[in-house]
Amino acid sequence: MAESNGNLVRWMHVTPWKQDVESCDRAGLLQSMPAGDAEGDSKGRQWEQRVELMRDAIIYNRNNPSIIFYESGNKGISEEHMAEMKKVRDSYDPHGGRAIGSREMMSSKTAEYGGEMLYIDKSATKPLWAHEYSRDESARLFWDNYTAPFHKDAPDYNRNQDSHAIEDVRRWFDYWQARPGTGTRVSSGGVNIIFRLEYALSRRQ
Repeated sequence: MAESNGNLVRWMHVTPWKQDVESCDRAGLLQSMPAGDAEGDSKGRQWEQRVELMRDAIIYNRNNPSIIFYESGNKGISEEHMAEMKKVRDSYDPHGGRAIGSREMMSSKTAEYGGEMLYIDKSATKPLWAHEYSRDESARLFWDNYTAPFHKDAPDYNRNQDSHAIEDVRRWFDYWQARPGTGTRVSSGGVNIIFRLEYALSRRQ
């Protein structure tokens, strides 16, 4: 990622392993650290558990300098719940200088950052960045239009090498047009979602 000029890692839905957090410290990659979420708001004991998890994650990782965002959820939560998460941050990391927010919540008066995943967000007051830009996928098994994807009716999720490269250029240009310095309302950028599978291979002796 560093060699490709990436500069921010957004972990998906759960607190990252300590070894990954420390690897980002060493590589100079900034991080957005979630605690845990349920793809939306919660209530009752489930919400209490999310708050407790955020508290524990902050205490465990607050001394890692590469963490700059605390993420309260992969989808918007109520203003009341966002205020509760801010109180946890203020109690356990009052001088860390880290912003706390959530995906969506672009119009929130409580969240300190926000962003969507399907379009470019612009703001004049707080960081808005795409949390999952360019969700298109490629199986890396197909090179061009002559080696067709498995499902031709789902091109965004079955790209070949050529069409994926073209889409990456198209998406990059969208951000270049809305970059800081181009007006009073700008995009703070975005993180490209990567669906990664690990395979364990075995061979008979």
